[in-house]
Amino acid sequence: MSPTKKLDKKGRFAKVSKGVHPLKTIALTIDGKKCTCSAGKSILAVAEENNIKIPRLCYHPDLKPFGACRMCLVEDEKTGRLMASCVTPVASDMVIQTATPRILKHRRNIARLMIAEHPESCIVCSKGNRCQLRWVAAQLGLGETNLYHMPNYKPFEEANPFIIRDLSKCILCGKCIRADHELVAVGAIDYNLRGFGSRPATAHEVGLEQSNCTFCGTCVSLCPTGALSAKTTQYVGTPERESLSVCGFCSVGCSLAMGATDNRIIDVNPAHEAQSVNGATLCVRGHFAHDFLNSPQRLISPMARKNGDQKNDELVPVPWDEALELVAQRLLEIKNKNGPQSIAFLGSSKCSNEENYLFQRIARVQIGTNNIDNGGYIFGQSRLKVLDEKTDGGYRHSRLVDLEKAEAILVLGADPNHSVPVVSYYLKRAAHRGVPLIVVDPRKTELASLASIWLSIKPQTDLELMNGLASLLHEKKAYDSAFVDRYTEGFSLFRYGLSS
Repeated sequence: MSPTKKLDKKGRFAKVSKGVHPLKTIALTIDGKKCTCSAGKSILAVAEENNIKIPRLCYHPDLKPFGACRMCLVEDEKTGRLMASCVTPVASDMVIQTATPRILKHRRNIARLMIAEHPESCIVCSKGNRCQLRWVAAQLGLGETNLYHMPNYKPFEEANPFIIRDLSKCILCGKCIRADHELVAVGAIDYNLRGFGSRPATAHEVGLEQSNCTFCGTCVSLCPTGALSAKTTQYVGTPERESLSVCGFCSVGCSLAMGATDNRIIDVNPAHEAQSVNGATLCVRGHFAHDFLNSPQRLISPMARKNGDQKNDELVPVPWDEALELVAQRLLEIKNKNGPQSIAFLGSSKCSNEENYLFQRIARVQIGTNNIDNGGYIFGQSRLKVLDEKTDGGYRHSRLVDLEKAEAILVLGADPNHSVPVVSYYLKRAAHRGVPLIVVDPRKTELASLASIWLSIKPQTDLELMNGLASLLHEKKAYDSAFVDRYTEGFSLFRYGLSS
């Protein structure tokens, strides 16, 4: 009864051993702590759930376990076997040790060999204190390796405008390759060559700028060393502080971790928050297009006219408290003089849902006006409003992650690879998993190459196609009459139009 070795992205095995019920609870001991879990999980996943830390370099919760670095070795007390915990399934009554002298010796030797091949450039490395190899070495008490230095020089690649590749620092963890294939679903890079010369590379060793790389930066965010880094002339090293934010470039609302030094944004990465919409991914805009935040023309404090003379006074910086007091005073003056309906509030489509909620509360509750709008109507907000009314808000409960479990997906006249790239990652992953993907577009987009069916219609004939499909569905009675009765109006007229 040998267990399979196929794991999903959360560290669970997709198939369990023959005769083992998938819902069976397994009891085991890790470092003297009694643990219980469902069958099919890896030892590392169970250890994480029980706050038992095991060092690792190639593991990431959003990627399928790989077992490349062997840093997560653990020992089975009963058999004496050493196993990579990220790819080993739990078994009943296991007794696992994670830090015996034997294990620590193996981990130190692995780290020593990695460091011996690593360039001695930690002081000027862009990864700085975030280097995971450096952190593991420190935890293991490694200073000098006492090994002959084995420099593995690779060419320094920076021809593209976004990413610097210094593969002399690569430890072959495979995170960049797996992220490219599993998360972004592009396949721009893979392993090339063998042995000492092995490295992640594009087909035919061309530069990233000549490949199908989308420069989303996911590989940069996941790289444990300084082998991959963002191309910047502003700052090299670890940011002084990091703040969580929401990307405002599109409606997806990706979670960001923004690193700052000297009040300047010098680093942007995915926030890696559990259940966030983007997980470990971003797009090229979300990762590399926030340099406008450091523009000298950007307002960093409120501006007001000192004496209130709009024609002659110059705008000067004022404290926030003073600015808010001035705005509140003027709004109340206008309200008292002309009534609340004389005031309108124009919000920003770049704000988060929470910020827009507070914005409309100020308008409706504090001022008493319903004159509220924002720039979202320019980008299809009016159509979403109709959909919201027709479905009683039911569409709001649909999550992007559910796309990967859909029965079929229809993409009509849209190119999410450019408009909402993170959504396209979900669509491409779904297509790779076998979900039927139907793309209707006169252009051969990237999704069209993955589609089960690509309908290359003539430009501006989307409506004719939808009417034709609706007519066919009506003719075959292949529609949900209960849904039509509940959520639609004027269906009889629509049906008459189809018949003509």
